[in-house]
Amino acid sequence: MYLTDTIDTRRPPFIPDVSVDPGNGGQAAPRFEYACNFVPAISKTTERLLTVLFTAGENHAGIGCDTLRPLWATEAVGRNCNFLRLSLLRQLRAKPEADDSLATDKQFALATRLADLYRQIANVPERRKVPCSQALCSTADYLVALFEPSVGSIDLETEIEPIVLPAFQRRALVLAATDLIMRSLLKVNEEPQQMQMVVALRTVGTRHAYIAVSDDATPFHTASTAGRQDGIADDMASLLTSEVVYQPFNERGVTAKITFPLHV
Repeated sequence: MYLTDTIDTRRPPFIPDVSVDPGNGGQAAPRFEYACNFVPAISKTTERLLTVLFTAGENHAGIGCDTLRPLWATEAVGRNCNFLRLSLLRQLRAKPEADDSLATDKQFALATRLADLYRQIANVPERRKVPCSQALCSTADYLVALFEPSVGSIDLETEIEPIVLPAFQRRALVLAATDLIMRSLLKVNEEPQQMQMVVALRTVGTRHAYIAVSDDATPFHTASTAGRQDGIADDMASLLTSEVVYQPFNERGVTAKITFPLHV
């Protein structure tokens, strides 16, 4: 259960279940105005921040071949719901008199860069070979910088090696990392705390590589027995012909790892 799920908004459900309308051109992202109807206490600054983030999915989930569009659409909906949860956590954990600081120029700049990045990785011919390291590193940096106030304090370490993939697999790689990073951020369920997070992209010999997101916010036995939360990272892993597996991290945390073949 998320911290935000415990709040009495007097208009259940707290986070709306918005489905994709295939008859509307594969429109994936729920309109922010609709989501706000379920969250009457949302601040104007949080609304502005989320409006920027939500635009990354509104017009681009349907880009690409017909076979992949449902996966992109489902991912965009889940991503926006997690943006909503994390942004509300930022708002809840800020001092009332500091509400205006939630959406400083720096935060809006981060949100804009993140939204632009998601649009950029979607607007590339799917079979074109593209580098992955910069997009992945920027995604991790932007997400943590933007939502660190939701958690408390994050010690982020990135270990990114250069690899080249077809554009649709780079998109899947970045979106899988996005989902796993936001899952880690949402694990902090009570008071803000210090979190260690490691995002790694490494080659294994010449034929394989792996993406791994590690954190010390949840014990391994909890993560491994809880099962998959929403399947988004697993959907993205399937485009890399792989799946998400969980391993212990630093004796008290968990690593979510996707090992995938290169040159497929």
